[in-house]
Amino acid sequence: MGGLVSRWFIEQEGGNKVVDHLVMCGTPNAGSPFGKISGARKISSVLTTLGINAFPVFAPFGGALLYALNRSKMLTGCLEQMNPDSEFVKTLNASDDPGVRYTVVAGDTREYMKQSDQLAARLIAKLARGFLFDKLYDAAAHDIAVSVDSIRAVPANRQPPPAKRTITGHHLNYFVNAESLKTLAALDWQ
Repeated sequence: MGGLVSRWFIEQEGGNKVVDHLVMCGTPNAGSPFGKISGARKISSVLTTLGINAFPVFAPFGGALLYALNRSKMLTGCLEQMNPDSEFVKTLNASDDPGVRYTVVAGDTREYMKQSDQLAARLIAKLARGFLFDKLYDAAAHDIAVSVDSIRAVPANRQPPPAKRTITGHHLNYFVNAESLKTLAALDWQ
């Protein structure tokens, strides 16, 4: 979300007067399916309510789950702004060209596999290439949290045109992955 907040500052709040260059790694510029949590919460609530009605023994657990689902609304406001259909994403992507140099780095999990990674990182990378994420992203390239197409969705007709790089990696290793670090080190930061 940091890249979106930075873009909002630059494109909506006059930040283009003080920012010369924005580098984004894994920013959901066109949103993320994880931003659709509100719909998932509604479906979960309906199914839990049906479960309580059909199986009264489930009521204590279902009641607690419904309470947690309802309370989760207070924690997911920023996540919901990353919904591709949110007003936040729509407004941001309808912004005038701020005249700021953007560099976009997108991770692609399809070829990523580092044996030197810790077990958790290897499991995340393996999960990212599995059935669930293929369904979530319609078998398109992604960095686990965002599709590569969404990351690269900053309009190309801006001046200067955004520099767009795709690396082999995932959302959780932009700042430790050797390929990503090499890409970032090679940028003209001036």
